[in-house]
Amino acid sequence: MNAAAITVSAGAGEPARLSPPPLFVLHLAPEDDTLYARSLFDEIQREIFDRRGREQANIGSLAPVGDRGETPGPVGFVAASAQVQTCHALVVLYSQGYLQDQACLLEWTLFRERVRWHNRLTGRATPALIGVRWALRKGVEDASIVGRDVLWGDFGPGYEDGGGLRLARRDPGSSGWRRLVSAIAGRVTRAADDPPPRIPERTLPRLSLPHGAPRVERTAVPAQVAPAGTGADLPRGPVLPGQLWRPGPRQPGQRQPGPRQPEQRQPGPRQPGQPPAGPPQPADQSSAPAATEFVGAEVCLIVAVSPPGELPARRTDRQCYGAFPGEWRPFRTEDPRSAVEIIRQAVAGITLPGSERTGVDVHLLSAETMNRLDGGSADAQILILLADPWSVLAEPALSLLRRFGEWQRRRVGAGGVLFVFAATDRETLQHAERLRGEVSPAITLRPHRPRGERLPEEVRTADQLAHATTRLVTRTRNGLLAQSGGGLPPGRPGRAEEGK
Repeated sequence: MNAAAITVSAGAGEPARLSPPPLFVLHLAPEDDTLYARSLFDEIQREIFDRRGREQANIGSLAPVGDRGETPGPVGFVAASAQVQTCHALVVLYSQGYLQDQACLLEWTLFRERVRWHNRLTGRATPALIGVRWALRKGVEDASIVGRDVLWGDFGPGYEDGGGLRLARRDPGSSGWRRLVSAIAGRVTRAADDPPPRIPERTLPRLSLPHGAPRVERTAVPAQVAPAGTGADLPRGPVLPGQLWRPGPRQPGQRQPGPRQPEQRQPGPRQPGQPPAGPPQPADQSSAPAATEFVGAEVCLIVAVSPPGELPARRTDRQCYGAFPGEWRPFRTEDPRSAVEIIRQAVAGITLPGSERTGVDVHLLSAETMNRLDGGSADAQILILLADPWSVLAEPALSLLRRFGEWQRRRVGAGGVLFVFAATDRETLQHAERLRGEVSPAITLRPHRPRGERLPEEVRTADQLAHATTRLVTRTRNGLLAQSGGGLPPGRPGRAEEGK
């Protein structure tokens, strides 16, 4: 259900009736990636269904703010999203893009005013405004207009240092992530029983953005909407300057992404008491919040694992699967860790002398992820595709696997593919030959491959997965260092020594 607006519906011979407003709205900036926001939304929605039932009135909405380029004042507030005026709770994903986006802060201000009206009229506080640190460095929100309207709890150090997006990418099955989802769902549930009132239309023209809100108008960009049901059917805005991923393939003549440059903006009108603006000063990269902090790990892990409900019917043993791909535990009888956790710990155990780029970014195998790879986003990363053979037997996963195979053949030595055939999984081993036969056309297995090209590798135990990861990362890293001139693999002669 898309609760983007209150609609009127009626069947044959039935009186027209109003569809209920969304119980909650997950609010994010148009520049922010919707992939992980969608995962957060789905988990919140599932928990709310468990608490309140699956009635239509308990359905939420994922709503990136439209790129309207509005200015503060009556026109902007009157045109604000109907969802923000009618929903019972607003879950805000605070990011650098959100805090600099005038349209986002306009709708945030409108909902905050609803909360204030509720507190004044009832004398009760409501948890309806739920601010989540999504992609922010530590303490950034303290200097913004959102101030202390931020959800805090025992969500792990990653939440305080980077935000919920870091938890989703690096440890989506962690207890901290679970507690974050539960805390959000709990506040939404409490707000549903005591929602804030709607602001009268006659009051909207008198509202204004708080002091300190950005006054720079945004350039409108036509929204790109994917076909419904693909998981990417949401408006997409421009990518933040310096963001690693870029939607769509790179156009002819387009330059490779370089290091992040400080964003330069034209100064707006000087406010009373404000000193004259001097010449632009270079940004302090040590303290400036940057989107690249959350997508710049050395290893990019792409997971091709389906939730239990989307597996083929012949896959009867589904105990190792979880609600999220990061919870997949194929070696559960010998090792309780998830496959993602095993890979993350293996990468952490590899010595990286002098390296500033460590860790693992986790992504799902999707059309959006492949578009980003085709756009050249991962040229400086080590790519690992972790696949469950049962999860890539049908479309669209099979086509996506084929796209990854084609991308890998173009980027020889960029990474590898790891298929898990767990030795303790009798059903998988029983159908191993058939599974290989169905999957092999997607990734060509050439016995005489060029040097450096990686075949899909099969692992049967947790130790094999860790060793394969270590070997793959080390080999790929050496190749990238050699290509960039930053070093050569051990045992290989330097150019000055070649030919001696």
